[in-house]
Amino acid sequence: MDSIKIILVATALLVASSCRQFYNSRKNIEPQTIPSIYNNSQNGDFNEKNGVMYCNDVLFSGFVVTLFSNGDTNSVIGYLNGLKENTSRIWWDNKQWREVRVYHLNKKIGEHTGWFENGTMRFKYQFGSDVYDGTVEEWFADGKRATLFNYESGYEMGLQQAWYADGKYKFNYEVVNGRKYGLTGVKNCESVLDTSLNSLIAKKYAK
Repeated sequence: MDSIKIILVATALLVASSCRQFYNSRKNIEPQTIPSIYNNSQNGDFNEKNGVMYCNDVLFSGFVVTLFSNGDTNSVIGYLNGLKENTSRIWWDNKQWREVRVYHLNKKIGEHTGWFENGTMRFKYQFGSDVYDGTVEEWFADGKRATLFNYESGYEMGLQQAWYADGKYKFNYEVVNGRKYGLTGVKNCESVLDTSLNSLIAKKYAK
C-alpha cells in the first residue's frame, strides 16, 4: 500500500509540473487545479454517464486510480467537476508507459503520446480542443515511421505522409488551399477533394 501511495504522490507532482509547462506553451490555456483526492476505480460509488464521472451521484473532482490485479498502477485519470482535466497516465502491466494524454473540460488538447508494450513509441499527436492541431505521428512496433501528418485546427495542411511496414510510401502529398498534390494513394475513379474530406472526417476526432 505504501508503494502505491508513493507512486500516486509522484504522479501528482509530475502532473502539476508537466501540465503547467505544456499549457503555457500551447495557446495559453492555464491548468485547472484538481483536488488531491485519489479513489480506486473499483469503488462501487463511481458511475460514468455520457463521459461525465460521478461519485455518489455527485460530479467527481480528483483522480480515479485503476490497479492491476497485482496492485501495480494501471492508470491515473484526473477529473474536475466530472470532466477529464490535466494529464491522464496509463501503464502496461510490465510497468512501461502506455499512454500520456492531456485534457481540458473533457477535450483532448496538447501533446498525446503512446508506446508499444516493448517501450517503443507508438504515436504522438498534437490536439487543439479535441481536433488535430499540429503534427500527427505514428510508428510501427519495430520503430519504423508509419505516418507523418500536419493539421491546422482539424484540417490537413501541408505535407502528409504514410508508409507501409516495408518502408514504401503508402501516400506522400501536400495539401495547399484544401487541394492535394502528389502521391495520394487514391483510385483513379475517386475525387481527391472527396477523399480529403473523408480523411478529415475520419481523422478529425482522434484516437
